[in-house]
Amino acid sequence: MSSSMSKLFSPKSVAVVGASERDGNLGGRLIKALKNGGYKGEIYAVHPTASEVFGVPSFSNIRDIGKTIDFAALSVPDSQLLKAYEEAIEAGVKGFQIPNRGYDAERKSLTYIPDRLRAIGLEAGVAVCGHNCMGFMNVRDSVRMTHNPPPGLDLTPGGVCIVSHSGSSWSGIVGSQRDLALDIALSAGAEVVSGFPEYIDYFASLPTTRVIGLVVETIRRPEAFLEAVGNAFRKGIPVVLLALGSTDVGAKFTEAHSGGLSSPRQVLDAIGRKYGVIVTKTLDEFLDCIEAFRTERVPTAIGAGVISDSGGERQLIADVSSWTSLKLAAYADRTNERLTEILDDDVVIGNPLDSMGDAPMADSGIAISKDPAVGAVVIGNNLVDGRQFMIDVSNSTTKIHENTEKPVFIFGNLSTSVSRPGARNLRMKGIPVLMGTESACYAIGSFLAWHEKRRALAETTNGDGEHRPVAALPRLPDGFTQDKSYALLAACGLPIAPMLESGTLNDTVKNARSLGYPVVLKTANPDIAHKSDVGGVILGIRSDEELVRHYADLAQRCGPQVSLQPALSADYELIVGMHRDPRFGPLVTVGLGGVFTEILRDSVNLLPPVSYDEFEASLNALRAAAVLRGARGQQAISLRELYDVVVTISELAIQNPGITGIDLNPIMVRHGKLNIVDALITV
Repeated sequence: MSSSMSKLFSPKSVAVVGASERDGNLGGRLIKALKNGGYKGEIYAVHPTASEVFGVPSFSNIRDIGKTIDFAALSVPDSQLLKAYEEAIEAGVKGFQIPNRGYDAERKSLTYIPDRLRAIGLEAGVAVCGHNCMGFMNVRDSVRMTHNPPPGLDLTPGGVCIVSHSGSSWSGIVGSQRDLALDIALSAGAEVVSGFPEYIDYFASLPTTRVIGLVVETIRRPEAFLEAVGNAFRKGIPVVLLALGSTDVGAKFTEAHSGGLSSPRQVLDAIGRKYGVIVTKTLDEFLDCIEAFRTERVPTAIGAGVISDSGGERQLIADVSSWTSLKLAAYADRTNERLTEILDDDVVIGNPLDSMGDAPMADSGIAISKDPAVGAVVIGNNLVDGRQFMIDVSNSTTKIHENTEKPVFIFGNLSTSVSRPGARNLRMKGIPVLMGTESACYAIGSFLAWHEKRRALAETTNGDGEHRPVAALPRLPDGFTQDKSYALLAACGLPIAPMLESGTLNDTVKNARSLGYPVVLKTANPDIAHKSDVGGVILGIRSDEELVRHYADLAQRCGPQVSLQPALSADYELIVGMHRDPRFGPLVTVGLGGVFTEILRDSVNLLPPVSYDEFEASLNALRAAAVLRGARGQQAISLRELYDVVVTISELAIQNPGITGIDLNPIMVRHGKLNIVDALITV
């Protein structure tokens, strides 16, 4: 496939089947785009009668060209598509572009032609861009294989490779004024043969690639996709992802609470944590991340040192950094002393820093760059076109860049305040220019965090951190029902609190005396998944008399089957759960538990298998992270014990594909110890 991919993206010869000089003909537009874009290879047209199309020789059949052609663009009606495709494959063509939507008018089908294209193409081992796509551009090799090239042809390659499902997004990206340094930009269409995994692998194999950008509508082959992005990360090539429609509920949730905490967006975040993918929310954020990762400079720390020339914008940057991933470095005393020497007496030293003008900005930035806690120097200033201040700030930024080997970024607090000529001048010097406070802070924070993850990867022996080996766990028994959840999980060695079940008042009283008061009474009706929703949990029962009264009420409302547990106090409650995503399989959730699980939604999701390093790092995303680590004098939780619970749940789901959801909720945490007091498995 790799040889076919090179014939797709870097063909030495091209045949445009169906090309003519008729106005609007897509094939004719392709020929003009290739010629105007400086394509150095051979171009041929295939047309029933024409001998020449826009100055290139034309033949009635691709076989008549008399030599093997690397690439064919099939600009023919849907009714002729399969025949043209098969003839080109028989003639030895290995790369294709198919813009058609592939509608079969005779069968009134949108699937028959694509299905045949796929089957034929996979058997022949060809690479296909499309179908239903806008083509691609290989700027480095001057291959503009699109009928809709950007109006400006002054693109300069610089290691950026982009694939987009959305044709309109692709068109906007390649036609933007961002000076993106595109090597290859491809409109993938329906991925009839070649898809995102093949494109990612091919881009990652190129020595010039610095960053890969993906605009995704659907991930058609999840396992291959994850393998490809994982390979790119291990090679040191960042992958930036924008998923369209990521807030829609893409799967039916199970009855488990953890399903409600596992939206498509959270699945993407889990992919990002595990495979080093930078997940973005908007096109502006996507492009700012692409821009940030273009730099060849590597940060040595995860903190940023930020300078502005405005007290208000300094506050804005500080605010925005708190909800994006940008970490502000805490400066060493020597750095603060140096800044005090540089700046006026009334300047408040801190990070972000208000330099109160451009004059001291360069010296301040150089001083900040020497701080060991600083991985990148960031200038947050508007670059308004035509103002002297834009030139002065650009010069200061350049001076900082020239006096450090660390990455230096600049961003406009408003995207519309960035001068294109000014930005281009800085970009030509290797300084990324970002477009807006929030998208810039997210991009720079993601850049620093990605490199931190790469450093952690280099320090591990097996490439992805320590994994705890798990022995074979109990298999899901035939006829499993929800009421058996507790026993199955206890058999897995989880820290399950004691529980006794009964179906009569007398047995319930005996069980309470055996456990010792106070106790918690719960319905054990197997048809009731969430007991608290129906008043099926009664806390703090302290005597036989109270138990008799509450049992009668509960039995009347929910049935006679009940369970009893000791009444355990807790410093706080957690949930550990699993939801089986229809595409990516088991997804493990860790978060704040109890009745507030779906209200506060303080949770993080992980894709199994989960390494300890990945688990520990992910907890930092929780608002309750400080509580787990022992805030305000409380005893810290045993992260190893919690990790064992996560790994056991992961492996139970992997070894039992019939399980669709698991909830351990709540897990009572008291003095750092875990007690699982309620559990649910759905199948």
